[in-house]
Amino acid sequence: MTVTAFDRGRTFGVEIEFTELSERQILTLEEKLTEAGIETKYEGYNHITRPIWKIVTDGSVRNSKHRCGFELVSPPLKGIEGLEALKKAIEVLNANGAKVNRSCGLHVHHDAGRWGVKEFKNAYRLYSRMEQTIDEAMPKSRRSSNNYYCKSNRSKMETELDLFEACETVNDLRIFWDSDRYYKLNMESWYRHGTIEFRQHSGTTEADKILNWVVFTQLIVTRAENSRKLKVSFDDKRYKRNNPWRLVAVEFALHNKGGQMEDLVKDAIEFIAGRITHFRSLEAAA
Repeated sequence: MTVTAFDRGRTFGVEIEFTELSERQILTLEEKLTEAGIETKYEGYNHITRPIWKIVTDGSVRNSKHRCGFELVSPPLKGIEGLEALKKAIEVLNANGAKVNRSCGLHVHHDAGRWGVKEFKNAYRLYSRMEQTIDEAMPKSRRSSNNYYCKSNRSKMETELDLFEACETVNDLRIFWDSDRYYKLNMESWYRHGTIEFRQHSGTTEADKILNWVVFTQLIVTRAENSRKLKVSFDDKRYKRNNPWRLVAVEFALHNKGGQMEDLVKDAIEFIAGRITHFRSLEAAA
């Protein structure tokens, strides 16, 4: 199944970790978000899905102005309207002094409420074979298993592929991943929220990065719903590694579908390809 469009009917959610605000400033942020039409409540740490936005504490995020950092968590969003609400929330975050550091991450959820073992296995196969490519689009702190909170799926799949393929139920898969949510792609959120979670992206309050990552990860989710079993391969020689756009697009069967892709999909693939080029240039100059 070729994925050429953003699925406007699938819900998604975003968790934006940020820092450098005091609790008093967080109360102001809560007020400013609500005034901007993004109804928001400041709460303590929790994993409860709300119908409105919430700000929660995050003990893994370093903060010089408070005992810990914070996280802006969206309610389930959908379609272009959801992307626009997300963009507005990011604008308010930035206008009120939110910053990120290396301890921050960006987490994106997509609805997988109707998924079974086939879809989850396809998602893991696809992400694992793409992981080194996605790594190239991320800072070194988010590559391989360099970050405890977003460990490599590929590393485990490469060494235990037979065990993975032997999984026959969703619960078998959960056991395979040790019920651990600290993987770049993880299914633990499915048991709580009916979603699949992407944790690899570095912390950011840049709208361009966040919106494109939402669209890009949704491409993976939609591709995983292929009626056929996706192949899993760790042979990266099959890609033209000097062409980042092709490197990304080939995974979605889009390398020869340029005229069929809607702009949101084109932008997301070009964004990832551009990030690969950016980091390659930095590393070549170092």
